[in-house]
Amino acid sequence: MITSPSDFLILIIVAILLMGGDKNIEKDIKNFLKVINEFQIRRAELVNELRRELGDVTMELQQPMVQVTRVMHDSVSILQYNDRVKELEERIRILEQEIEKLRMEKRIGEESLHSRQ
Repeated sequence: MITSPSDFLILIIVAILLMGGDKNIEKDIKNFLKVINEFQIRRAELVNELRRELGDVTMELQQPMVQVTRVMHDSVSILQYNDRVKELEERIRILEQEIEKLRMEKRIGEESLHSRQ
């Protein structure tokens, strides 16, 4: 089976030799080399075109990736902000409890002062 370009080329050469015989072998080989050259030129053009198109697609894909990265960064920032807010809210709750405890202690102290007088 034909598995590589070199196998294909050998097959083409054999086919040319069988069809052309010995009469114009030089002309056939020159024509064959021209065909191979043209094939390589077209192949190079195709590869360049594909690379250019893939480059354009890559650039188009990178832009949404940058946006996704920004969104993810913003989401992480928001989560960190929310965590910080929760920490502060908990700290405020604890301080409010301490203030209430001190107020109660102050009232108890004032009541005991009034009851002694």
